[in-house]
Amino acid sequence: MQQENFQVILQELVRRSNEESRRMRNIEQRLDTMEDRLNVLHESTNERTKRVNAKIADLEVTTKAILNDL
Repeated sequence: MQQENFQVILQELVRRSNEESRRMRNIEQRLDTMEDRLNVLHESTNERTKRVNAKIADLEVTTKAILNDL
């Protein structure tokens, strides 16, 4: 009887452990996906910032040229 109870308890512990392991893997996968998305967002934001800064610099040069012509 005790052996049977022990087996049942052991099986339940193994089941819970497996379930928790699956949950952890799922969370890790979601975290990896979020990190990948954040990296892509960071890269695209940096590229856009560089383009905007270049356009602003061009506008400054153009504005100075126009003001000098006046």
